[in-house]
This record gives sequence, structure tokens and C-alpha cells, in this order.
Amino acid sequence: MAERQKKGDWDEIPAVPSVDDAHMKQREWEDLAWSLADAVAKNDPEEWRKDEFGAWIRRSDHRRRDSEFGWEILHREQMFRQRGKPMPRAMHWRNFCDRIGACRGAATRANELRNRAPQEQA
Repeated sequence: MAERQKKGDWDEIPAVPSVDDAHMKQREWEDLAWSLADAVAKNDPEEWRKDEFGAWIRRSDHRRRDSEFGWEILHREQMFRQRGKPMPRAMHWRNFCDRIGACRGAATRANELRNRAPQEQA
């Protein structure tokens, strides 16, 4: 088999597996990712959390990229592992896209109660 030529950073990004590959049902996968996101005092942890970059995410906005608080789950090879088990990461959708694209640091952070895109953070 011929060696594959490296075309750039995109070649290093692993494919995102289906939930079946993780041997979990979709809701269990979401619940686990949500439980690992940061709960913030004085906020309902069932509805509000922050991702690892400090951006607000709302439970009901999973997979909603039209929402200021939408979020995605970073999967398998992109996940942290704990004791050899995959650990999904709930991440604001802009940070998720940025992480998958591997192009720069966190795109979205919170400024008190509002999320700010990079151009608004200056």
C-alpha cells in the first residue's frame, strides 16, 4: 500500500465516529458530555454550563448553531481520556468548529453573561 502524502493540518483531524461506535445511545452520550461541562454557581446546572474555554452553553441548544449558546460534542480521538475510557467534551459550537479546524485558540468566550465572538473581544 502506498504511503499517503501529507496535505496539511486537515489530514491530522480524525474522523468523528457515530454514537454507535462509542457503544452508547445518543441521549447517554449527551448526558455524559453535559455532566463533564463546568457548572456555574447560581445557575441551574441542568440548563446552563460553561465549556472548557469559558463560553456559556445551554442544554436545550445542543446542535443549534443559530443560537448564541449552542453546543456540540467533541468525539473520540479528539476527546480527553480518563482511565482509558473516552470522555466526550461539551463545547460551544464556535469553539467546536475551531477545534475541529485546528486553526487557532478558542473562538468564543463569555464576558459576564454574554458570549463574545473573537471580533467582539477586543
